[in-house]
Amino acid sequence: MRAVCEPRSFRVLWICLRALVRLLFAFGFVPPCPAERARLSGTIYTDTNRVQTVWPNARVTLKSLASGREVTTVSDELGVYSFAAVLPGEYELTVTLAGFDRATARITLSSESANRVDVQLTLQKQAESVSVLANP
Repeated sequence: MRAVCEPRSFRVLWICLRALVRLLFAFGFVPPCPAERARLSGTIYTDTNRVQTVWPNARVTLKSLASGREVTTVSDELGVYSFAAVLPGEYELTVTLAGFDRATARITLSSESANRVDVQLTLQKQAESVSVLANP
């Protein structure tokens, strides 16, 4: 026995599929669109005596001001960091590295343009103390 697909069965299937799609849209079902995402990158550096030095292994934290969610990365051997697929919005960018002051910036990420924030670190001030002891 040979199975034969009748054009009538395809027509019935097509009508049912169209009716289902109409019902879904009629009751407010809209397929979710992928959210727009932003990218952020930059370089961690110092500028002393007009010589710029890049810093690897700096800890870079991006904190959403809306949700409080944090993501962290580390700068590479060229001092470059990057965050991919971040929701656009207001963020606090914090960079820490041993021997340097913490650097913090408030930024707004947009999905429409390249988001680049280079961060300049400053050396921590060394505390100096002198102790004088007298012999009686």
